[in-house]
Amino acid sequence: MTADQELCSAFLEAMNQGLVAQGGFQDGRVVDLLAPTAPKTLYLVGDVHARSARIHEVFRHAELHSQLASGEAVVVLLGDLFHREEAERAGEMDSSLDTFREMMSLKIAYPKTFYVLLGNHEFTRTLRCKHGFFQGVLFGYALEQAGLREVYDRFMEASPLVVTHPHGVGVHAAPARSVSDFEELKALPLSDADPKALHPAVVELTCNRHIKWSPSGQKSYSDSDVEDFLRLCGVPDGHLFVGHTPIGRETGWEWVMGPRNTVIFAAGRELGYARLDAEGARLIRVGRSTQDSEDTVRAVQEVGEWQGMRQFTRWEADELELQPDSLYRFDYSHGPIGLLGARDQPLEVRKYADLPAAAQDYYGPGFYLVGQEQRNEVLALRRDQRVLLGGNGVCHGVRFFWPAEEFAILGQLEDGEFELRPLKSGLRLKRLC
Repeated sequence: MTADQELCSAFLEAMNQGLVAQGGFQDGRVVDLLAPTAPKTLYLVGDVHARSARIHEVFRHAELHSQLASGEAVVVLLGDLFHREEAERAGEMDSSLDTFREMMSLKIAYPKTFYVLLGNHEFTRTLRCKHGFFQGVLFGYALEQAGLREVYDRFMEASPLVVTHPHGVGVHAAPARSVSDFEELKALPLSDADPKALHPAVVELTCNRHIKWSPSGQKSYSDSDVEDFLRLCGVPDGHLFVGHTPIGRETGWEWVMGPRNTVIFAAGRELGYARLDAEGARLIRVGRSTQDSEDTVRAVQEVGEWQGMRQFTRWEADELELQPDSLYRFDYSHGPIGLLGARDQPLEVRKYADLPAAAQDYYGPGFYLVGQEQRNEVLALRRDQRVLLGGNGVCHGVRFFWPAEEFAILGQLEDGEFELRPLKSGLRLKRLC
C-alpha cells in the first residue's frame, strides 16, 4: 500500500468518526455544536485557495493543536480550499493536491474536532473559468493522475455544508433559501456534480453572494434571508459567517456584509479567523504578508480594546503617534484630519464641505482623501471599501505621488467614521481644526 493509499484509507475512517453516530458532531450536512455536550469554542477559517501554509499559521497563532486534541474546541474551514487565485498560478494544481493531502492529515489527527465545509471551488465537474483556466476540470484531472479521484468523490458525498454554534452559523457562500426546515437542511443530497444537477440549496450555500455585491436576484441573498436562515438553524440571535466574497485581497481579511453577516477570507494579504465561544464572537487578526503571492504572514501583536467583534484603539486626542499594525478608529466630528509622516506633503481626510470652493465644482457630497490638489490627488472614500496607501501610486484610478512602500490602510465604516492601520512606524494623526 502506498503512502497516499494509507492516507486515503485513514481519512475515510476519520470522516466516519466525525459523525454524530460515532461521537462526533456532524449530523448529515450540519456540524452541530448546539448540543450542551458540544465544545463551547469554535474557530472559523475562510477561503484558503491552495495556500495550506495559511491553515498552519492560524493553528500556530491560536494554539489549536492542543485545543483540538483535548476536545475543547472545534475548527471548521469554510470551503474553497483549492485553486490558486493569482493569474500566473491559476492553472497550477500541485498546490491544490498538497492542500487536499494536508486537509486529510488534519482530519485524521482530529476526526471529531476538525471539519471542512464545501465551497464552489471544491466541485470539479463544472466549467467555471478563472483567468482563462477551467480549474475544476484541471483539478479533476490532477486527482485522477494522483490516484485520489475515488477518495475525493467520497469526500464530496460525505462533507458538511453548515456549522451551527450558539453564537453563529458558518457556511461557504450564502444562506439556504430552498429548504423549509433544519431537518431538510441536514438531509440535502450531495455529490461532485455539475451545479445544474445539484439541489438548489446546495448551490445557494456554495455559490451565492450578498445582493450588494451580486445584484442578480437568482444568485444573491439579502439581510432578511440571513435572519430567516439563522432562525431555521436555531440561532435567531446569532451571526452568519461566510467566505467566498473577497472584497479586497490587499486591504483586509474580513468585511461586514450586513448587520448580522460577515465575510472572512484567508487567501489575501491579510490573515485572520473568527472565534466563537461562550462569551460571543470575535474576529482575530494574525498578520499580513508583504507580497500578494506570499503564503506566510508577518505576525503582529494586536493592541487596543475589544468592541463588538473587533479590536481597535479609538483616537480622540488632537494628535497621536501611531504604532505599526495596530488598528485605529476615529471620526470627523472636529473637522479635517491629517495623516503625517508618510511623505513631505500631508494627506488629509476632508468632507466635501471642507474642500476648496474650486474643487467642489468637480466632486460630489462625501468624504475624500486629499493630497496635492494641483496634481488632482483627491480620492473619494467609499463606505466599506478600504484603500491601500502607498505602492504603485494608482488608487481607484487616481494617481498619488507617494512612496513606493505601502504605509497604511484607510477605510470608511460609516459616514464620518474611519479606520486606519499603519503599516510602518513614524506616522501620526492630527486634527487640523
